[in-house]
Amino acid sequence: MKRHRTKRCPIPQATLTTLPARTLLRLIQRFCQLHPLPPKRGRPPIYPEALIFTLALLQVRDHASWRKLRYALAPETLPNHALPALSTLVYRVHTIPDERWHPFLAWLVWKRRLRRRPMRW
Repeated sequence: MKRHRTKRCPIPQATLTTLPARTLLRLIQRFCQLHPLPPKRGRPPIYPEALIFTLALLQVRDHASWRKLRYALAPETLPNHALPALSTLVYRVHTIPDERWHPFLAWLVWKRRLRRRPMRW
């Protein structure tokens, strides 16, 4: 009996450079819904954590300075969102603990792998 081989479709590589900013923002918003921060006392932040994560990843993706990110890239890629001031942005990115970054990046890789499973014919 002859075994049939399965054909695999070519899988487009989903990397940080190929993800549009809006898709990245939606993924980050989903992560923040699934893994909320514990409640804190004090004044709530004005800008959501998902926006700060998105801007940080855009900066890494485009190898941009903070100023270029804030005044050139972010208004073009996320025109419908209120953006934080430069000092607020830098402060918020630097205060995100590694305990928050690592699960987020692991979740993002896992999420992208689920979409890249090959289809079998």
